[in-house]
Amino acid sequence: MVYGVLMWIVTVYAFRRGGWTERAAAAAMVVDSYVSVLVVSSPERMFRQVEVNMALTDFGLFVLLWCIGLWSNRFWPLWLAAIQGVTVLAHAAPLIPNMLPYTTHRAVALWSWPQWFILAFAIHRHQRRPSIASDHR
Repeated sequence: MVYGVLMWIVTVYAFRRGGWTERAAAAAMVVDSYVSVLVVSSPERMFRQVEVNMALTDFGLFVLLWCIGLWSNRFWPLWLAAIQGVTVLAHAAPLIPNMLPYTTHRAVALWSWPQWFILAFAIHRHQRRPSIASDHR
């Protein structure tokens, strides 16, 4: 519940005050959040094995954030891509012997929170930049 509220507050903030990079990142992260809910395994199998569909969804977000970082003239999209890369790697945690499913879930889910805070800070910084230094290429 709190995650959803944070997600939508930052997304609305991005579309009202951000540039194209902030809007693209917010849209991609929202889509990833909802698609992840749709592709998750049943509760008895959740995080007891590699969640391939969820890992592919998160890898897709990684690629999108990386591309946004390459097209943007800001550095923060690469931070989001790096954090998303850690999330993608965390999907391999069930391959570690004796790894608890709860630990795997936390390793995957934890990293989305700092992404939203970084995005909110990036939007704040975007507003403070002089209009002459906009992030349009």
